[in-house]
Amino acid sequence: MAERQGWRTSLSLTAVGIVGALLGSAVQQTLTFYRERSTTFQQQQREAYVAFLNAQDKSRMADQLKQEALDEKARASQLKRKDRETMEATAVRDEVKARELRNEFELEAGAALRRIAIYGDKRVVEAIAEYSRQVGRGQQPCGDHWEADFAMYKQMREVSLGRAQTVSARDLAALSIGCKPVAAQ
Repeated sequence: MAERQGWRTSLSLTAVGIVGALLGSAVQQTLTFYRERSTTFQQQQREAYVAFLNAQDKSRMADQLKQEALDEKARASQLKRKDRETMEATAVRDEVKARELRNEFELEAGAALRRIAIYGDKRVVEAIAEYSRQVGRGQQPCGDHWEADFAMYKQMREVSLGRAQTVSARDLAALSIGCKPVAAQ
């Protein structure tokens, strides 16, 4: 009888060990999945933030070139004809380059802002939305399509971040579609 109990005990311990190994493996795999997902998500956020800041550099460069062109035109008016023509040509080149940089900024910043609208932390979205309002971006009324666009961005954000990271319609619209919702006017 004692031998039977030893056999049962041994079998029970083996079964517990197998179940423990299976559960441990499943838990480890699940935790690894969530850690990798979190790491990928944080990388997406960082890339969007850096892309926006890089686009900001183009905006600053465009503003600087535009100001230099204005200064050159002002100085050119006081020079002799040949020197004035050279300076005016330089000013025109600077204006063209400033427009090109402004267009690049709009494209790159727009793409980065849409990614931030979806993946960005609530505080970052609110801060960039406020910045956008201060510099005049996102202040024009939204067109007819804004409700459908906004609903799409809102769902993408909710699925990606959950309800704890919900932002106002006004902030989300300023980043995602670059306008002011009719209801928020």
